[in-house]
Amino acid sequence: MSIVNFTALKKFRDIEIDISFSSEKKRLVIFGPSGSGKTTVLNILAGFLKPSDGVVTINGETLFNKSKKINMPINKRNIGYLPQEYTLFPNMTIKQNILYGVKFKNRVLDKSEVERLVRRLKISSKLDDFPTNLSGGQKQRVALARILLINPSLILLDEPFSALDAPIREDLRSLILDISEDVKIPIIFVTHDIEEAYIFANDIVVIYKGKVLECNDRDKVFMHPDYVETAQLLNIKNIWEIKKIDKKIIYTKNGYRFYYPENIVNDVKYVCIKPEHIIIMREDMPLNIKYKKNLFHGRVANIFYRGHYAEITILDSNEEDIFISIPKHISDKLCMRKEKKIRFSFDNKHIILSKSIHE
Repeated sequence: MSIVNFTALKKFRDIEIDISFSSEKKRLVIFGPSGSGKTTVLNILAGFLKPSDGVVTINGETLFNKSKKINMPINKRNIGYLPQEYTLFPNMTIKQNILYGVKFKNRVLDKSEVERLVRRLKISSKLDDFPTNLSGGQKQRVALARILLINPSLILLDEPFSALDAPIREDLRSLILDISEDVKIPIIFVTHDIEEAYIFANDIVVIYKGKVLECNDRDKVFMHPDYVETAQLLNIKNIWEIKKIDKKIIYTKNGYRFYYPENIVNDVKYVCIKPEHIIIMREDMPLNIKYKKNLFHGRVANIFYRGHYAEITILDSNEEDIFISIPKHISDKLCMRKEKKIRFSFDNKHIILSKSIHE
């Protein structure tokens, strides 16, 4: 049985949200650019926003059904919602904030559960403080503790770490991943951060301009997106429009010829290669047969270092840009520099064939 089934229509002045997806996985990520409708989905799930039409169920329980005139009140939904902002009461101590949800829902308080949770969230020493004395990361830990104590049927996370510094953000990510493995509570996580989406997702829903582009297993979406628009959102920079296909051979409109591992029978319009799947071949390196067919030549136009990775822009013989991403130590070993002539290739299993929502 699916954990979440969501079909909802909501019209705004500047966009229409018409979204449908379902998932049986414990951790679902809703991914997409700002303004695509991600937070609207959470607001509908939580009951803050009533859709114009649709059906929404969680764990088999109906939260909304337009035709049956069901719209479960917010206080009956038993959903924990952690937004970007710190939703703590400034006039209450941290302990009072944590226990607020328990008292509001008239739950029997288990003191040992509270003690265990605050230790795990590393806020035991802050219980008598007020929110103004806490850092952003500590405030989110308190908000998370308040949610977990009510034992919700679903947790909604709306980019809760976007305002935090990178080390704190990574620490909280790991914490929530650990907790999600221990508790039997499904989590829906909204983000526009590619790395965060990959780290957290079992399933992923890609939303673009109020529509669902794809809903599938994380690795399927990241490694072989069905739509070129998804590939663009995932920052797959090497994208070419297809001119024609001859069985296993792809001809692009800008003159490339790619060899695919099998006959192509579906109606695809674009071919994509992730920058990290392109290999720079040393001149003294004997070519494995899988790299011989898709072998190209060019020169280095630019090198940008992103921490431990080097992002290299290559100009091919047609003066077209090719984007390659390799570890910095490999770049150093290959003595990469501007204007250096190189040859590059990729395993044809990494070729991504995609359609477009506009065709």
